[in-house]
Amino acid sequence: LDKKDAWIQYHAVDFGKKKFKKIQINACSETGGSVQIRLNNAGGPILSEVILPKNNQWNILTAKVKKAQRGVHNLVVVSTSDQPVQIDWMSFK
Repeated sequence: LDKKDAWIQYHAVDFGKKKFKKIQINACSETGGSVQIRLNNAGGPILSEVILPKNNQWNILTAKVKKAQRGVHNLVVVSTSDQPVQIDWMSFK
């Protein structure tokens, strides 16, 4: 994600019946940055916001899930800063 409002979508993510409380992402940003994890589309409800520290190494970061979801939804990661951000994977706990 190379600029503010850049996004990527994961289709048909099955959250099952559990209510997840945390998200972990493996991410990297040489200049620091932030992303929002949203439901269904780039303007959808915010599940979580993750702040990435300035670092040229991959980091596993943990953030709270603000709004637990169940069932199948599209999941969208939106950059909220003008700093380039790389994301390898995400996991809900």
